[in-house]
Amino acid sequence: MILVTLLSILGTHCIALPLSPAFPPRELQYVLDHSQASMLLSSSKFHKKAQDVALLGLSSQPRVIEVEKLQAGEIGRAEVSLGGPTDGQGGIMLYTSGTTSKPVSPCQYLRN
Repeated sequence: MILVTLLSILGTHCIALPLSPAFPPRELQYVLDHSQASMLLSSSKFHKKAQDVALLGLSSQPRVIEVEKLQAGEIGRAEVSLGGPTDGQGGIMLYTSGTTSKPVSPCQYLRN
């Protein structure tokens, strides 16, 4: 399911921002705010945490969408529309730990 979701994001020329549910809520909020994410996809298992993180004072409110896991042999289709430009290329943005104890994006690394 993760691979299908990632390929779908890239295929619509959007930017994927993988997040770990193991990160503390403050760290997740920082990354969501800094990246200006417009959507937060979560599995059923982590949907409550995704909602809690998105509701705690982010400067821009991402849409929180639960993506259900399909069992072997099941056929399903979730309707998720990704807004934004339809030209260009998709990509992946990764945040790493920095010396400031706040996650930093590759762009910040290049600037510093």
